[in-house]
Amino acid sequence: MRRRPTPPVRRVGVQSVVRVTDTWPDDLPISPAELLAVEAWLGEVLDEILGPRL
Repeated sequence: MRRRPTPPVRRVGVQSVVRVTDTWPDDLPISPAELLAVEAWLGEVLDEILGPRL
């Protein structure tokens, strides 16, 4: 499975002292069972956000 590119950061005019950083590795293995669990719990929400699966 190919990883989607990270979207560019957009500034929305809000300044904050909190900085969020990512320390995850570029390739993060996800098992088929983990993917099925996410789809079972969040499938409808993900379809609304990302569009239906083809």
